[in-house]
Amino acid sequence: MNKSTASKMILGLALASSIGLAGCSVGVSDEGQDQSANQASAQQSPQGENTNSEEQAHTTSGDSTSNNTNASDNGAEQGNDSGEGNPDGQQDNREPILSVTTGVTVEGDKDAKLTIDMLEAKREGKFVKVVYGYTLHTTAQDDGGFNLWKVAGNQHNVFEYAIDQTNLNKHERLNSGAVTNQGVHLTPGKRVYSTSVFAAPPEDVHTMDFNMWNNTEMAQGVEID
Repeated sequence: MNKSTASKMILGLALASSIGLAGCSVGVSDEGQDQSANQASAQQSPQGENTNSEEQAHTTSGDSTSNNTNASDNGAEQGNDSGEGNPDGQQDNREPILSVTTGVTVEGDKDAKLTIDMLEAKREGKFVKVVYGYTLHTTAQDDGGFNLWKVAGNQHNVFEYAIDQTNLNKHERLNSGAVTNQGVHLTPGKRVYSTSVFAAPPEDVHTMDFNMWNNTEMAQGVEID
């Protein structure tokens, strides 16, 4: 073997060795990239879980808000009536728990009065249902426009509420649209009816006081059981 041939063989071996090393290097690099990708994926997973937790928390909050509504809507479903009073019927024979008469505003009749009768107060589960009767006394012509809101005069708003004297709690009238029965249509000389619903006090409370009209006697110590 001459010197030239030996040199070529050495050069060929060197090239083969370089190619092999390069191949190993490439393999390590690819594996490292795979490991990095796996690590990145593992790091991203908790973020995804956190996102889901936030979504769940938001949903729970929404459910909680939904469940917490609207005692007023529930009260309305229990029979709150802020529309026209019921027509005359068997209720006309009820003796009122308390009856109060107060002056009201009717155009053309400065002596007009309104009688408010509390006819019933009864606990029904989480609510207390109260039935009122209203009788308008006036000599003014009935044009179909009489209602509680109009005859209340300048004060207009007559807020109904009940008081739990045992726990010193005030219970507003439950209704999604109004806190009064002032949409009730009145017919002179005829008792019309309306129902109001309040949140019930604890089970060990058996009586409540009720405000029936502004600046009139309250119905006190009314049994609700």
